[in-house]
Amino acid sequence: MVVRLDRISASKYTNFAEYLLAEQTLSLYYFTGIVNWGIAIPVSIGSIVGSFLGLKIIPYIQTRWVQIILPIIFLFLIGQVVSDLIK
Repeated sequence: MVVRLDRISASKYTNFAEYLLAEQTLSLYYFTGIVNWGIAIPVSIGSIVGSFLGLKIIPYIQTRWVQIILPIIFLFLIGQVVSDLIK
């Protein structure tokens, strides 16, 4: 089945599905007692603030800059994970 939606409606449905998945995952971790609240709260706040700021500045950023900056950020994050694994 193919559903034809405009981008905004499709984005809303995708965000809602991701929210449901995140809520189910949090419930699972919360009820099994493996949530580290000292990490979870700051990461959640950072995600919310980052999403808000990203939505506000995205109309002003040219596509070319995104194509340059995102791979640099991803490589930095990969390097950080690898360095943490080596320690």
